Amino acid sequence: MPWSTGQIADLAGVTVKAVRYYHSVGVLDQPERTANGYKQYGIPHLVRVLQIKRLSELGVPLGRAVEVLHAEEQPSTALRVVDAETRAISPAVLAQ
Repeated sequence: MPWSTGQIADLAGVTVKAVRYYHSVGVLDQPERTANGYKQYGIPHLVRVLQIKRLSELGVPLGRAVEVLHAEEQPSTALRVVDAETRAISPAVLAQ
């Protein structure tokens, strides 16, 4: 069953404005539209909005959340990023 923007926002516990913002920054794909122009969101959209919301609750900035969410699409790239970030941490911090 497809959902409207308001319905998916309600299901995910976010605002319609947040859903629209996620589209504008490219972290949420645009859904199919009906003949009259209404958006029709599906389960993958709901899952993505819930992922974004959870990352936000964990304190991950949206810009970084975009990287994290896209990393799941390319795991080898994500591993290289994590490896580089780990190497950038001083050895004293890693020893703790």
